[in-house]
Amino acid sequence: MKNIFTLAVIISVYLLLNPAAKAYVTYSNSAQTDSLPYIGQTRPDTIPLRFGPSYLITNGTWAWHGSPKFSPDGKEMFFVKYYFNLPAGNAKMYFMKDVNGVWTMPASPSFVSDSIDNSPVYFPDGNKLYFSSKRSGEMRYYYVTRQGSSWSQPSLLNMAYQSLPGSLGWDFSISADSTIYFAIYSQSNSSELCFSRLVNGMYSTFVVLPPQINSVFDDSSPYISPDGKYLIFTSCRTGGYGLNDLYISFRKADSTWTQAQNMGNILNGSHEDSFPWITFDGKYMFFNSAKTGDLAYNAYWVDSKVIDRFRPVNIKKLNGNIPNDFRLYQNYPNPFNPATKIKFELSQTDNGKQNTVTRLVVYDIAGKKVQSLVNEMLPPGVYEVDFNGNLLSSGIYFYKLTSGEFSKTLRMIMTK
Repeated sequence: MKNIFTLAVIISVYLLLNPAAKAYVTYSNSAQTDSLPYIGQTRPDTIPLRFGPSYLITNGTWAWHGSPKFSPDGKEMFFVKYYFNLPAGNAKMYFMKDVNGVWTMPASPSFVSDSIDNSPVYFPDGNKLYFSSKRSGEMRYYYVTRQGSSWSQPSLLNMAYQSLPGSLGWDFSISADSTIYFAIYSQSNSSELCFSRLVNGMYSTFVVLPPQINSVFDDSSPYISPDGKYLIFTSCRTGGYGLNDLYISFRKADSTWTQAQNMGNILNGSHEDSFPWITFDGKYMFFNSAKTGDLAYNAYWVDSKVIDRFRPVNIKKLNGNIPNDFRLYQNYPNPFNPATKIKFELSQTDNGKQNTVTRLVVYDIAGKKVQSLVNEMLPPGVYEVDFNGNLLSSGIYFYKLTSGEFSKTLRMIMTK
């Protein structure tokens, strides 16, 4: 959260020096006549597009705080504006809906308070909406249930709040089995990601997610897929592209998690990228970003195919023989379109250990990481992995194998 306050100071200075920026957005009091899904916005491909008509683009007095949350049927949208000039209760919730083919203008839902109300989260059936709020003085999680064309009054989510070692993060998400994923901020204002399961109507004591996900830096704003198979979140850890970047981790068959991966410079930029969310139809990924030309956080969206490049690949062990040496083979076919295979051999390390961390990473010609194919302990043997470059443009790429003291890089060519 401290990053958005820093951004607010920058925005305030900008507005003082550029009065005309206050007129950046023109508002309309009329309903929107486009009844297409996603408010009729142009659908993105694998390059992020800024989302929304002009009245949903920040004019510098407010910023998006979280992604737009569409209902499972696509007929409603909740979102939050963070106002820089309010002394308190800066985060305000709004909703829009398609009424007989016409999208209404943003309005405050009946259950909001004068305090901070944030992070609206639909349950997958669309009949319950969760959100965070400071209406009680401390950040807590609440929910409302659908009652015809309106919503009930808020109820406090039954969590073990007193057992928390710090304050709850503003942003959270819930899987289809009702497990809740959230951040906890310590007294030093650092944050780590946790989850809590619903047991007999009560959310159990929180569990800290493993080091494959959490770092020593701030990790926040988690999105868990409805089936619980992957987690996207925000982190300011080193090695990123900007102040905050988007990272992704996948749950393995044994319920452990893969090492979190930076989602790359297609999504992450030199400024700020945060608040990931995937639509219920699984087609689009939303997030907030402050890119060049943005006066503050805006909503962006992209085809969810961008997730595919980070999914764990199938590591096939070809035989049980222990090779005499380490070796990386030329990929085949090469050139390729869009898939190719990479074979490598692992021997025993010099100190006799049977296992060592093996990494196989693909880079573009500029040296930027494209995809991490292998990042785990593997015993000696002969292996083969598949690499799919369906999201890549034609050109030269490099793949690098490191295992113990061994390191080798080879070139491959993608053609379309």
